[in-house]
Amino acid sequence: MALAACGSSKSKIAAPNATTGPATTLQPVSIKMVIGQSTPPLYPIYIAQDKGFFAKFGLKVDVSIAGSDALGLAQLVSGNADVADMGTSTLVIAKATQGTSLVSAMSPYSGPGLFTVLRKPVADKLGVAADGPLDARVKALKGLAIAVPSKASALTTVLDKVTSAAGVSYKQVIMQAPAMIAAFQRGDIDGVQMVSPVVETAIQKNGGVMWLNGLKGDMAVGGVTETYPFMSVTIPRTYLDKNSDAAVRLTAALLYTSEWIKNNATDAEATAKARWGATIGDLWDQVWANNYPGYIKQPVPSDSGLKQIIATLPSDVVSADKAARLTATEFLDTSLLDKAKKLAADTK
Repeated sequence: MALAACGSSKSKIAAPNATTGPATTLQPVSIKMVIGQSTPPLYPIYIAQDKGFFAKFGLKVDVSIAGSDALGLAQLVSGNADVADMGTSTLVIAKATQGTSLVSAMSPYSGPGLFTVLRKPVADKLGVAADGPLDARVKALKGLAIAVPSKASALTTVLDKVTSAAGVSYKQVIMQAPAMIAAFQRGDIDGVQMVSPVVETAIQKNGGVMWLNGLKGDMAVGGVTETYPFMSVTIPRTYLDKNSDAAVRLTAALLYTSEWIKNNATDAEATAKARWGATIGDLWDQVWANNYPGYIKQPVPSDSGLKQIIATLPSDVVSADKAARLTATEFLDTSLLDKAKKLAADTK
């Protein structure tokens, strides 16, 4: 584990401005955070780091990339990382299958940031416009070959829920991101269900058509709404019990970051672009536009949002019986959240 919190839970944060450094009343705390991959849903973590918001709360956060949520979870469980930012479904599955007790502290990215993109020749034959009625667009997916990353992925289970609610089914084609784009180009598949920047590559580089946009409410037909906590800052209860002050500060810093992104959209984009713009290239404008709503929708985890995660767990990974025994409240810590919200508010 990383260095435990040295300050007490009664520490106060000095009122900040654009130039202040860490509040002098706080003892510095080091935290090891692991993430799966450095994709757009993780940008708020880097914005907090690059704008000095972690430091403002007396934190030194070391962010490492595991390569996947599953590998990040392994680091968390083994104690090689203190906290993680990963897909919320991963922490819920860990509880259901391994009994691992984890807390969803906050959601730096919320709402279903899931996008369905169809090849234009396919979309043109469906008889439904890309901006047509949602029910008609969902039903038009019947029988189409849609690439998804795995059966257990939230991308897949949410689309399953959406199409099932509309009374149709699609053909799952399991493949990873690079293979998706190649298959999309060749016409081997009809579409992809994926996240950024794969969806923007399919659209801007390969003439794809945005068919369903989760952050615009297109997954609501399956009961997946803007309160869906797509990503979670995940804290093991063992760490929380021993390092409550550090956990409160980290959660407060990211709530502060979420509010700052909401109120400073232009500066937030510039900060993210300075780090990731060269990697994303000419897809940047669309990547940011597609994902920005996820950064500001619902940073505070909720009972209703976690229930949506439980309702969309993959049945071949978590049995219906195990899913039925899960409750949203076991992934929440109201004391942590209340203290963090107050600390974030006091910092303004």
